[in-house]
Amino acid sequence: MFVVYVISGIAEVRDPASPYWGGRPRLLERADSGAVALFVPEATFFGAMPDLLNRANAAFEATYALDPGSVQTGDVASIAARVRELPRQLAALGGAEVESNLPLAIEGAADVPGFDLPGLALRFGQIAAGAGLLVFGAASALAARRAPLHARLRLAGASRTQLAALEAIAALPAAVIALLAGVPLAALVIAALGRLEGFEALGEGLAIDPHRDLAWAGAGALAVRALALAASASAGRGAAARGAWLTAAAVGGGALYWGLTRNETLFEAAGTRYALLLAPAALLAPAALLAWLLVPQIARPLARVASIGRGIALPGGLRAVARGPVGIAFPLVLLAAAAAVLLATLPGTLERSTDDRAAHSSGGDVRASGFAGLADAGDAERRAAIAAAGFEAASPLARAAGELNHGGATLPVEVLGIDPASFGAVAHVRPDLTADPLPAILSALSVNAASLEGHPVPPGTRQLGAWVRLLDSRGEVRIALSLRTEGGRYVQLLLGLAEAEPGLGSWGFHAADLATPLGIDGAALPAADLAGPLTVHGYYLLLGGEASAAPGSAVLGPLLATAEPPPAPRHSIGRLEAADVPFALHEVVHPLSDLEGFAPIGGNAANGAEVTARDTLASAPGFRGAQHLDWGVTTEPVASSMRGLRQETDGAPVLIYASRAAVERLAIEPGEELELTVRDRTVRAQLAGELDGFPTFAAHAAFVVTGLDRLLAAVNTSPHLDPLVTNEAWFATGTPAPAVAALRAPPFEAATVIDRESQRAALGREQAAALGWRTVLTFGFGALLIAAFATVLLDIAVRREARLREHAAIEALGGSPSGWIGAVAIETLVRLGAAAAIGAAAGVALVRWLLAILARDASATVIEPPMLVELEGAPLWLAAAVLAASLVVTAAAAGLRYRGRIAWPSTATATSTGEA
Repeated sequence: MFVVYVISGIAEVRDPASPYWGGRPRLLERADSGAVALFVPEATFFGAMPDLLNRANAAFEATYALDPGSVQTGDVASIAARVRELPRQLAALGGAEVESNLPLAIEGAADVPGFDLPGLALRFGQIAAGAGLLVFGAASALAARRAPLHARLRLAGASRTQLAALEAIAALPAAVIALLAGVPLAALVIAALGRLEGFEALGEGLAIDPHRDLAWAGAGALAVRALALAASASAGRGAAARGAWLTAAAVGGGALYWGLTRNETLFEAAGTRYALLLAPAALLAPAALLAWLLVPQIARPLARVASIGRGIALPGGLRAVARGPVGIAFPLVLLAAAAAVLLATLPGTLERSTDDRAAHSSGGDVRASGFAGLADAGDAERRAAIAAAGFEAASPLARAAGELNHGGATLPVEVLGIDPASFGAVAHVRPDLTADPLPAILSALSVNAASLEGHPVPPGTRQLGAWVRLLDSRGEVRIALSLRTEGGRYVQLLLGLAEAEPGLGSWGFHAADLATPLGIDGAALPAADLAGPLTVHGYYLLLGGEASAAPGSAVLGPLLATAEPPPAPRHSIGRLEAADVPFALHEVVHPLSDLEGFAPIGGNAANGAEVTARDTLASAPGFRGAQHLDWGVTTEPVASSMRGLRQETDGAPVLIYASRAAVERLAIEPGEELELTVRDRTVRAQLAGELDGFPTFAAHAAFVVTGLDRLLAAVNTSPHLDPLVTNEAWFATGTPAPAVAALRAPPFEAATVIDRESQRAALGREQAAALGWRTVLTFGFGALLIAAFATVLLDIAVRREARLREHAAIEALGGSPSGWIGAVAIETLVRLGAAAAIGAAAGVALVRWLLAILARDASATVIEPPMLVELEGAPLWLAAAVLAASLVVTAAAAGLRYRGRIAWPSTATATSTGEA
């Protein structure tokens, strides 16, 4: 015999006097995984096991629930190294060989996409690339404006080194201002955006180290300076040539990235997520450069169309866009708009996804099932216990395996019966997963509700009896009643036992003593099971032997009750003898002169035999009227078969909502009828609607949701030894931990308890990834927004002479000052609006692509429920406000310049600094 032990925990003896440590170890069932957890004292494991076994190989395979937010990247290596020594120390005891993957779990907790240092470096590198674009564009534009100065200095004998020194000295005031004002300004913007708690979890991983960080700061400054000099050197080249080469490089880089991501071997294991982190730069850079070239080409024909009219502003603004590049602010506005869309959708969507996944798994705040403490309780008692559990809200449910039958096709399904009155207060149902709103579903199921009232037994009844006449049957026949207690528990009470013979039988009166009741198998039942008010729900014969498969008939007479005790004890099956006379003093429970409240037992309960009932004048002695039953051959041979009467229902079909998988596989439409089989009972059902998903069910699973009362009434209408009862409950509570403890204790003793908070805690890596995305995207958005506004101001300065030429042209055409200012506004609106629109469209495409990748977890399993985009308006409103401010500042600067209120110095003549 080979046994594999999975050690889930080693306990240290804190209280040696406790009887637990002195006794035998307990086996506790882990309901969440189906495994068996063995809790043993430390000395037992490392002492007894090596003595019993030649070698004990225990693998620590448990999933360690680590909180990534509490793991500091700077401490991971040292902690993992210390933990790695523990199994080696334990392995020295008693020859036990112990392995642990806890060090890997600790290292993996800090190795989350968007949260580890390499991932942060990649994302901040993309932010730095955006800042580099600002530096390159600004330096290129300013160098182009200083071209006349450079020409005069070269004629005077200045070398390239001297020209580079001129650029460095000219940029020194701006650098000082950026250092002094840029950091506080960025901090204010980022603080306004908020929700940057992700960096708190990095701890010492981002601690300032002067020896390291000063060197990196110097390297960054040199890189910025080199980029500015390169931009100055390339300023003399044509804008079209530069744009073509840059566009080709960006498109080539994007194509290379796309090709590399197709080959999974190039991004194996942890490296794959870094390709994901590079996606914004790989996809947005080509969009920015292509738009930079295409917008002027689109503006040119629009300007021709606009010139047909009499206005000056619209054609003047479009011609300004068409005459030259779209400006240095264009790519940064595009990137800022894309970053706004990313920040407004991606982090919130990922954070909501973890909440949705936790809620989908738990159903409510807490879900419990397998009530061992209520094993002997009836359905009403279970519901009362659930309602009295003391939570904010509670809802009973019944879950069972079943089958759907339609058009000859059969599909196994899981059936969930919900209580429409209370389900909405506890369930977390995503509205996009149901074609109909949840209130509409609950309303439809509420209308379809049904109940089994039964025929009341008079209070104080001591005996129940019935007249029965067996015809055309043979073998052993048991006469029984199906009773239901006030607590909702069904009891099958044996009235008598008879041997049927072919031909016309005689009437016999069979009775049972409720003080010494017997079950259908002849075993004694506790008298307490039949205490309190009772109702009759079935009156039937249980055929055995030859009679179970052969056709036959019988006559069922009236049901009687009496408060008198029996003349002789009826405590065993041998004492249940038929009598020739009924109770001396009795009350009629049901006269059986008609079928009021009863219907023949058919379907699976009768094992496929067709059973009919009709009124007959062959009455029992002293009574008038009875029910004549006839039945045919059983379709499937069985050891016993039920014939008789069951509780009558309203005959309406069970209204069900089926999953998309079930609907597609059975090819059914809403409104069609089909058959639903639960607990070997086949009932009529009608499809009310389709569900794309529902809590606790996988998206591809075949399941059915229906009303709890209707389901119980349909399944339990025929006598059943194992009736369907409420076996699950969902709760709403703000304190899940005490709720879990209460449900595991009496009176519930639930085998399975799942709460939303623990399910959410198990998704720690996903939460950390969402936090990482939010943190870095917030920084990136703030930096790009500041850079975009700065380039708008810079563009106002470098386009001074172009504005003057546009002003002169409009005045020559007879335009007014308002026309020129309008042309400036329209030009700015077209440029910034086009950049923002293209950036937003690229951001939407990028979000869709990223969510398609992030829709699978680390094990490549599709996340359920599917991600639902969560839109946050703050980044979008902030981006729109900055764009509006840019438009207003540009138009205001043009108006003030026209009125002579401002006169910016020309960069072509500002030579004093350079000459010095």
